[in-house]
Amino acid sequence: MKTKKQKRNPTQTLWAYFVERTKSNIALFVLMAAYSVLSLGSSIYFMTQGNVRDILSCFVYFLIVPLFYVIERYMRIKVPMPYALFLMAFMTLNLIGAGYNLYFIFPPLDDCLHAMWGFVFMVFGFAVMKVLLGEPKNRKQLVVYVLFSVAFCALTAVIWEIYEFTWDEVSPTVDLQEDCIITGFNSFMLHDPCDHLNTVKIDGIAYTILYDAMGNEIYRIEGGYLDVGLKDTMWYMIWCTVSSVSTSVVIALDWCFGKKWIYNALIPKLREVPQEDNSGENSDYADGGDRAEEVTATE
Repeated sequence: MKTKKQKRNPTQTLWAYFVERTKSNIALFVLMAAYSVLSLGSSIYFMTQGNVRDILSCFVYFLIVPLFYVIERYMRIKVPMPYALFLMAFMTLNLIGAGYNLYFIFPPLDDCLHAMWGFVFMVFGFAVMKVLLGEPKNRKQLVVYVLFSVAFCALTAVIWEIYEFTWDEVSPTVDLQEDCIITGFNSFMLHDPCDHLNTVKIDGIAYTILYDAMGNEIYRIEGGYLDVGLKDTMWYMIWCTVSSVSTSVVIALDWCFGKKWIYNALIPKLREVPQEDNSGENSDYADGGDRAEEVTATE
């Protein structure tokens, strides 16, 4: 009879990870709790107003909190506090911008959020590359990481615009690709004859009157002509791209010059994964991961 020690790594539950993360970073827990109170409290307020759309939006925004811990746990990353603060500020402004009509009180907010989107998802794209390939080891790898991050951000923006367009097409109660008033445009359709070789410039539009098929006036648009979402979509894509590229350049320069202050403050860190020891067994997680247990096997 002889005994030997074996190691096994039980999978850490999501709840166990949440408890561990909370104990190690109380400030993060307070931040998430405050955001959760805002989301759920807003949903109760909108219930009293009969605002069904924003009630559902608040619950969706609230799901960001559990999703945050799910992503950290299963991607084996830890989000730096500065990025977590920026992420929660971004989500908060999205919530109050639409729900509390802040877009009309402060019109530049929409463009600001579009730019923030580029930052948020560029950093997340970089984290995806780190999970797949590890830390960049040289400048060539860093370029690949940066290009992927910008492309990842652009893809999320495209998917979001497809979602907004689809929702506007199927629902008569929403206008996600928001209208705006314009005073001029170029058109090949209004050129006589109509072809793709020539355009006519329409400018100085003061108002537009809409009629139905019977000649009855439906609506009078003061100030110009109605753009039904093209400019909103394009400015969103432009701000998102400019923001993601700018962020990438700053992070890349910080990494190349060896400081890594910005890099470490924004880019999620990898938690150590199990390493094979000499006996071919998995070792312990070094940073809050699953802890190995020792069991005794009798032969």
